[in-house]
Amino acid sequence: MNIKHIFFGALLAGLSSGASAAISLTDDIYEPNDTMATAFDLSTYAGITISAVELDDSDWYMIYVTPGQNRVQVDLRHLDAEADIDVELYDAAGVVLFNASSTTDNEFIEFDVDPAGGTYYIFVDTFGTGTSIGATYTLLWDAIAPLTEDNYESNNTPATAYNLSFLEATWLSDIFGSGISNDVDWYTIDVTAGWTQVIIDATFLHADADIDIRLYDATGTNLLASSTSITDNERINFNVGAAGTYKIEVRTSGTYNNATYDLWWDDVPVPVAADSGSFGLISLLFLPLLTVLRRKVRV
Repeated sequence: MNIKHIFFGALLAGLSSGASAAISLTDDIYEPNDTMATAFDLSTYAGITISAVELDDSDWYMIYVTPGQNRVQVDLRHLDAEADIDVELYDAAGVVLFNASSTTDNEFIEFDVDPAGGTYYIFVDTFGTGTSIGATYTLLWDAIAPLTEDNYESNNTPATAYNLSFLEATWLSDIFGSGISNDVDWYTIDVTAGWTQVIIDATFLHADADIDIRLYDATGTNLLASSTSITDNERINFNVGAAGTYKIEVRTSGTYNNATYDLWWDDVPVPVAADSGSFGLISLLFLPLLTVLRRKVRV
């Protein structure tokens, strides 16, 4: 996604949506946009962040969705300590399609509208009768082609995680194809006693999506290790300390856009300390052979 910031002056000068600039817009640019009928038209600014918008009343924005690009994404960033700001998506008839109304910072909408496209509206307001004096937010919207599923769905929760327990040292692409990052993906692994060093590799292009991986306990709630760089690929190399079931989470930081990834895991013996003597040296020399023999036994 090409995210840009635009000058107020550049907007007034009528520069195209491809222009790149750095000064944030303020709420004054959009007013009056207190009703759907007076909504500010953001249709030509898909993929552009509008920043430091002052929320002193309800704000409406109109967007036009191109046919076929009907997955609408709305990313609203704010500090809940300033105001409990929510965001909603409406159709042209004024029917609410999606409501994002957490009690924490930021809100996000991802919703498939009519494939034929058309006009839709984004509504930003504070929850209930809460005040918004002095509160600001940034807003980004975009529309992309509908996302597709990979062959490991449905695995969007720890409870529905796809089981890779007996598929260690095997890439997803060699099982049922690469994973597709269009939502959170969970995988189950089983670690053998004495082989508690868990290695997880995820390969992908950061230009396609900022994909991260995390390792959890069997419940999927206690985080043990993570890899969240802002470059291609992620790796976890972590000693879980005990045999048992564990969960791998693959998620995208930001919006999902059909980016593909490959995933590989293995459990190996914990590395022997450098001063462990001749036994440690022998263990290191024969580790590859032991790993092969173990996999043959497990198959």
